[in-house]
Amino acid sequence: MTLRLHVSQIDEQISHEVFERNILNSRKIIMGDFESALEDMIYQLEQPPIVGGRFLPAADMTKRISRALRQGLAGLPPNGFDFCTWLWDVAPLHFVQIPQANEIGTSFGFQYGVLHLRRIAVMTANVFVEEQPQKVSVLVPLIDSSVGWVDARDLIAYGLLEYYVQHFEEEYPNLLTFATGKKALRRLIPLGVCAQAVVLDPSQSVVALQIASHAFEAIADTNVSAGISYLLRVIAMYGDHTSLAAFIVSQREQSHPRIQRVLCDCVRISRTGWDESFRATVLPILKEWSETGSSQNKDCLEKTLTRFQQA
Repeated sequence: MTLRLHVSQIDEQISHEVFERNILNSRKIIMGDFESALEDMIYQLEQPPIVGGRFLPAADMTKRISRALRQGLAGLPPNGFDFCTWLWDVAPLHFVQIPQANEIGTSFGFQYGVLHLRRIAVMTANVFVEEQPQKVSVLVPLIDSSVGWVDARDLIAYGLLEYYVQHFEEEYPNLLTFATGKKALRRLIPLGVCAQAVVLDPSQSVVALQIASHAFEAIADTNVSAGISYLLRVIAMYGDHTSLAAFIVSQREQSHPRIQRVLCDCVRISRTGWDESFRATVLPILKEWSETGSSQNKDCLEKTLTRFQQA
């Protein structure tokens, strides 16, 4: 009990110190001294406080830094948003020696540092988007320079998601443009937004599945494939199963191995209990794919068929 209290007191002290330190960094940002603010943030990630004998996790430091910056940039000084977009652009130029990452290797450590710096950028930028929605159009192009799925997901989750979900109907034409465009990473935006929309309102499953069908055109891209898989699993967990079954029926003649795979994974991995109507609709399609589909999907299809038949 005494140890827990001691750790709690240390954590409270650290929270205060990190907050005050990054309030000062927000002042540097307002004055246009971006480089000094970034240098100090990198130092904080490389030399995190120790709590309970362990370094404070980088993810925790990232949240604490961005929370303080958001507070310090209250009033939305123009330099604040400029700093966020600048930080996104320059993050890959900096090697950040985060203690927990360097045990894995310098290559991963470099990318790990980029992800955390960019997470600070988008978490902080969100306060501007909340008050100035037009800023969304500036954040969208940043996704094109993402270093991978996690980086793109962070930009969507922390910088874009709230706005697009709140304005889902009016922004649907733009989301559809992203879903059908040539820039693969932008397709992740409507996939992530639709997933959240389905969680809030299962009746949005039909629209979400339409978006997924457009994204199928770029399924060869591993990031897009991961985004589609995520959306389908969300629909399986929280959405309308009748719409999902109808969608799978519409893909009956689908021969693309990856498309068959993401649909199969959606059905197999979901912890949702499928009702008799869903199984009766989907089972014949899975059997057809098992007999005629790609050999690389055989294992997935066989496991799914076994689960359905045992249910």
